[in-house]
Amino acid sequence: KLDWDNSTFYITYCTRYADHTYLEEIPAPALRATAQLKDKEHVEVSLSATAATLAFFTRLRLVSPGGEDVLPSEWEDNYVTVFPGETRVVTVRVEEVPAGASVVARAWNGEDVVVAVGPSVQLV
Repeated sequence: KLDWDNSTFYITYCTRYADHTYLEEIPAPALRATAQLKDKEHVEVSLSATAATLAFFTRLRLVSPGGEDVLPSEWEDNYVTVFPGETRVVTVRVEEVPAGASVVARAWNGEDVVVAVGPSVQLV
């Protein structure tokens, strides 16, 4: 709740903050992920929530074989929510995707899902 009575042109104080503790009670999702190398700079990640629970605020990371974040990385979207039965596709761009890279996906209400970046597929 905002304290408009004591507001000025540069600040408005809060008298009460929102209670988001219910987020801790969201059941863990069944999150499925795949990662496909598109070219030397791009990886396409597909996320699917395969159960009746959403994958809330899913953070994606591209990591090297040693587990270090590949930086700088520019994600098409971040902290993605995937609803039950939905598939979301997100692309990341880096200077060069290292050999043996993986994608780590972690929903707010879930555990890490780690998938290796698969080779590029050419359709004939």
